[in-house]
Amino acid sequence: MTPENPFTPLPTPESILETLGFTEALRRLGENLGAREPFLLITGEPGMGKTTLAQLAIARWGSRAAVARLAMPLHTGVELLEEILHRLGAEFPESASRPKLAARLELLLGETVVRQQVAVIVVDDAHHLSSELLEELRLLVSAAQQAGCRIEVLLLGPPALEERLEQPALAPLRQRVSVRAHLAPLSAGEARRYIRHRLAAAGLDGAKIFPRKTCAEIAAQSCGVPREINALAAEALRVARAAGSAAVEPSHVREALATLSGALPKGDAEDAAEIAETVAEALVVVKSEPRKTAAAAAPPSAVFAVPPPAPAAPGAPAPAAPAVTPTPAPPVAKAAAARVEVPVAKASATPVSAPVAKASATPADPPVARPAPAATVPPPGDPSRVRDSVPGDEEFSKPTPAPPANYTPS
Repeated sequence: MTPENPFTPLPTPESILETLGFTEALRRLGENLGAREPFLLITGEPGMGKTTLAQLAIARWGSRAAVARLAMPLHTGVELLEEILHRLGAEFPESASRPKLAARLELLLGETVVRQQVAVIVVDDAHHLSSELLEELRLLVSAAQQAGCRIEVLLLGPPALEERLEQPALAPLRQRVSVRAHLAPLSAGEARRYIRHRLAAAGLDGAKIFPRKTCAEIAAQSCGVPREINALAAEALRVARAAGSAAVEPSHVREALATLSGALPKGDAEDAAEIAETVAEALVVVKSEPRKTAAAAAPPSAVFAVPPPAPAAPGAPAPAAPAVTPTPAPPVAKAAAARVEVPVAKASATPVSAPVAKASATPADPPVARPAPAATVPPPGDPSRVRDSVPGDEEFSKPTPAPPANYTPS
């Protein structure tokens, strides 16, 4: 443990804070070693320090105990025997049968009696053992005790392990449990003393670096679990040092909690600046481009030249205005350039012709012929033209001759 990392997950004996519950569990484990019922049970939620408690108990037992720590998942009775022999330092042939492994273990346990030791089998995460393997352990311990060997089994696990021991099939094992201890979460005061104790073990001033309000924030966020306290306090200390702060503030704790939860900082401010820069560049481009007229800007298909309406025939109603559609009208045959004569009653010397209106969307009504007015005889000396009203003859006009001087109308 160093001042750079006072919350290392590998604690030293001097860095362990013995709270009231921790101290009581140690006392129970060290009392009457080898002269009690052989099963010991320590439970607690993950991170509460069960393994640390077992290590401290083993250290206090010292040479009185020959310890075999089982940490690997085991599935069969043969694997259980092989692992115990291996952890006690015994040699055995590979692929040995179960009876040979049991005989080798009995011989090894006899050697511990000569050395006046107690064989202690520590099973970490014992809740992973099946009910059959737990019963196998009980039978193994019973056989060793009948042979005069002193042996104990320390089971470590979550509260679910104690619930499993309540099963009727495991009643013989449950009846042989002599020590029971449950590690509870640390209170706010215990969490504060724990943090400052770890700093003091590293040669730092815990009260100055972690004020009371910061310790209270860590205790609340970690729910009093020592493993989470270590992780959160270590990260908060790193954040405070990066910010150049001599003390860890609650804001540093909240930032550390976000980091440990996997949250990454969002780039809202950076994204907003980038969007503003992009919009500014677009405005510069728009202002630099020359303006286009409405006709030039419009697509070719939307520009139409609408022809002016043709004059209607005399007396015919005005044709309807052609409808303008957004798409070009299909090509139609243009009206003939020659004038088409419309037969009417001859009333003048020149033919009357009407141009045909160009094709439109709505056909015009046909012209209606009106009756010709009655012919009138111009007075004598009228220089107007006289029209021949004989149908079918070619139309012509000639001046009317003046009457003779001695003419007397009859």
